[in-house]
Amino acid sequence: YIPNGDDSTADMAHPTRTGDVVAFSYPPYQFDAATPGTLIARSAFFGQHGYVPDIQDLKSNTNMRATFLAGGKAIEHGVVDNVRSIDLAPTAAFLLDIPVPEQSQGQVLLDLLDDGHKYTPVNLVGLTDFHGQLEAATTSIVGRNTLAGEVATLSVGGAAQLATMFEEEALQLPGDSLLVASGDNVGASPAISSLLEDAPTIDVENLWGLDATAYGNHEFDYGRPRIEAHQARADFPFLSSNIVDETTGELPDWLDETSAVFTVNGVQVGVIGSTVKTTPELVKAEATAGLLFLDEAERIRLESQKLEAMGVNVQVVVIHEGAASGGANAVDGRPAVPYGGPIIDIVTQLEDTTIDLVFAGHTHRIANTVVAGIPVLEGANAGASYSVAQLVVRGDDVAWASGSTRVAKNIGVAKRPDVQAVVDAANAATAVLRNQVIGTQQIDIRRAPSRLLESAMGNMVADAMLIKYPGLDAALTNSGGLRQDLLIAPPSAGEQPGEITWGEVFGVLPFSNRTAIMSLTGAQLREALLNGFSPVCNPAIATGRFPQVSGLRTSFRCNGTTPEIVTLTRSDGITPIDPAETIRIVTNDFMLTGGDGYTVLTQGTDVLQPGDDLMNVVIEYIAANSPPGVAPVVEGRIVNATPPPP
Repeated sequence: YIPNGDDSTADMAHPTRTGDVVAFSYPPYQFDAATPGTLIARSAFFGQHGYVPDIQDLKSNTNMRATFLAGGKAIEHGVVDNVRSIDLAPTAAFLLDIPVPEQSQGQVLLDLLDDGHKYTPVNLVGLTDFHGQLEAATTSIVGRNTLAGEVATLSVGGAAQLATMFEEEALQLPGDSLLVASGDNVGASPAISSLLEDAPTIDVENLWGLDATAYGNHEFDYGRPRIEAHQARADFPFLSSNIVDETTGELPDWLDETSAVFTVNGVQVGVIGSTVKTTPELVKAEATAGLLFLDEAERIRLESQKLEAMGVNVQVVVIHEGAASGGANAVDGRPAVPYGGPIIDIVTQLEDTTIDLVFAGHTHRIANTVVAGIPVLEGANAGASYSVAQLVVRGDDVAWASGSTRVAKNIGVAKRPDVQAVVDAANAATAVLRNQVIGTQQIDIRRAPSRLLESAMGNMVADAMLIKYPGLDAALTNSGGLRQDLLIAPPSAGEQPGEITWGEVFGVLPFSNRTAIMSLTGAQLREALLNGFSPVCNPAIATGRFPQVSGLRTSFRCNGTTPEIVTLTRSDGITPIDPAETIRIVTNDFMLTGGDGYTVLTQGTDVLQPGDDLMNVVIEYIAANSPPGVAPVVEGRIVNATPPPP
């Protein structure tokens, strides 16, 4: 809160409005000048004098002003030129040897220090889980600038606009920077990239100047041939220290490298890759045949020791594993909530290594924290965010490291022409198929952001599966297979609001999964559902296995980290399913072979594989219900009955 005239203050530092340091510009201060008519944030009307209307001096043409006050014996008086207000927070954090505030930007001003010449900056920009999102995406936010009960949709990312953002970040940091990724650059991609085997995505990453990436699980979606094609096309190495040939115990000769060493501002920087060890559960079995995915922390430690023996003491990890839901830093009176999830356990085991920074991924959530003295940065997927880290090196080791994650808001951000040319070419090559209108929707159809709840999208997909095959009892699919929401607006290809295109449905179901039918006992069905509910109770388990169902109603609760079925009935919510009775279900071929931990499905009997593409099944369902259009809702098919904590 800052002064706003006599006996008045204004909340200018709330993270939904500004950063940690508030900066006012001289009039004119219309920051949205490049995008007239585009809503940036709702606010109360304060007239021409902005958010602080009572502080003004019209004679001097001053409409707003703010003052930074500091005192004490440690404060040296003087004047320093060319200091930006956004540089104060990271500089203060460096001097205090604490992490930068979550919302901060700017750089550490080493020139302010008497011994600043003894330090060397090493800068990194990282992103994760890009998933071939060449065009701008949307993200949902709830904050001070949304109306009560409203979820605001914000345009983010886009390959050409991200290129501009990465350039701008690098230009604002001293010296050179590295651009790295934590995996899943490709796979589960929209049709504009996936129909072209994700070649355009590799092309734009080359143009970005990507220096290195980890392998994610989705790099393995189509097995060795696709990986080799991407590696050959890329100007950057793919890294993983924990993938080995099951026969030799060494990195397979067709994979790139375990780590790479770069020189940044005269400092050697080792970048170590790592891949989520559950990858064999997350892709089709044949895609990882002959490979072992070993413990991430153990293999990172070994690679760190190898680099240290080479004299490379500045070390960064790019790992395709991340934080679970629920963590939060203390901001504006909001208490901190500890982060959980696999990445916390992994980094805890790296405390006595020379690892200085970790870029995480896989779980699609923004997480900025420090574990065992090591900063951990993770961003959202599909280009919705990226992270910026600063390492301050003295001698041959890191004296301070920290970073923060930016939501990649693209309002007013120019598209870099060379990258946009690649996007335009991919669009032209796929537009005829992608832009076909296949039906309509009456409402926005969304997934559960956490993937740990029944969702409207999941209900629609499961209903489409069950209706496709009359005579079956139930449908079961996984939340991780649903990759995109269907929104009435904005249009994706010039269609009318509420019209659904082929490309939009492809974005929801991009894996080419095919339907499979089997018989299970009631007991086996319960076991399958318990596997699906397990990540709700245990944050170390991947969320993608959470089930979406049709023909069933069930409730469960967590007994510690173990799920328990409370009720399981037919869709009427009354008729119980006996453990001994036979249930005929339809699922997808990924789950049929035990994917996402559904190993019990491999015990199914009377298995049929009609081979219908799941995406086409859903397209048929949408078309059959248009007009008036599909309008699925959450209706209590799956209920978490865990009692609230005391």
